Amino acid sequence: MKFKILDTEFEIDFLDADEMERIEHIVDETNRRNAAEDYKGMTQSQAIRKQCGIIFDCMDGILGEGASGRIFGGRTNLKQALLAFEQLTLAKNQCTDEIREIRDKYSPNRAQRRAAQNAPKTVQFQGQKNKHTNHSKGKGKKN
Repeated sequence: MKFKILDTEFEIDFLDADEMERIEHIVDETNRRNAAEDYKGMTQSQAIRKQCGIIFDCMDGILGEGASGRIFGGRTNLKQALLAFEQLTLAKNQCTDEIREIRDKYSPNRAQRRAAQNAPKTVQFQGQKNKHTNHSKGKGKKN
């Protein structure tokens, strides 16, 4: 699948099991590194550099060595780094969502789901019984 991260185009086969396993490992390691980092005592600029470095390593690991340089152009901007990580995640999710739609379209219970979607909707209010009321002149009297 081709996709862009901050105007830089990449291609990854998110549906290849080996490729996905490699990506999952890198993302897990990225999350672990970020959670383990103690930002206390750092200046804001130091914390930004540290967080960006973790994301740059992730991008290089997933997209290939030097990918972070192409994406960020040598800048260390936390907002751009987080946006890039989000765009990578969205590309992966879009690919898996497309496959899920195709799979669901041809799953064995497709006819049941379609019938349920097209069935008329009935509404029953709680506490009300199905009463028939005579609305003619002789209200309260049976005809």
